[in-house]
Amino acid sequence: MEKLLFYPIDAERARTVMAQLPRIMHLAQRYLNHDVISPLRVSASVLEQISPNCDDRTRGMLTAVSDRLRRVGEDVEKFSRIGLLAVPRMTVPAERLQRAAEQVLALHFDPGCAKVAIEADGNVQTEVFECILDSLFTVLQARQTYECAEVTFDGQRLAVDVTPFDGQSVPQDGFEAARTGSLRDRFLLDWKQVLLTRHGIDLTVTANHRRQERAG
Repeated sequence: MEKLLFYPIDAERARTVMAQLPRIMHLAQRYLNHDVISPLRVSASVLEQISPNCDDRTRGMLTAVSDRLRRVGEDVEKFSRIGLLAVPRMTVPAERLQRAAEQVLALHFDPGCAKVAIEADGNVQTEVFECILDSLFTVLQARQTYECAEVTFDGQRLAVDVTPFDGQSVPQDGFEAARTGSLRDRFLLDWKQVLLTRHGIDLTVTANHRRQERAG
């Protein structure tokens, strides 16, 4: 049994997304201010207050703050990819796209749990292709929700099939689930679509429960 999470975009929806680019940029600015700059300032303030007296309790606080700073740093890195809109389209060999996709999946799945099949050259540079896949799996919370994934790309159609962990539920609609989430996920969802539209890529994502059914 398969469940379609992300539906291929039609021409009208593509034009709508591109027309909404200013709104998407505004959303990105809100994300930067609320979810990045503010936590960094708070964390810096806390560090300044607790550093002089580093007992056990303080060390615990320092660890928590360090973890937060690390997560914020990761978010900043994702946001900084907004400059990819200026990257020109060009034909990239399938072998390079294959390596790029494998590197992204290694960040979101355990070794041996993801397969990639790039079947043709693509009119998209590797850094853009990496951003599309990484944004998708970040929004889907792949590491917490899905056991494995299969990615195929024929130069125009990008298909992603994910298998949830046993007993893990998946959203009825991947778009709506992301839109009700954090500002970061909402930004990544829209930004992924902008890049897909710009490079003429059709994306389909399905959740596959067949492994669980066979196990039962």
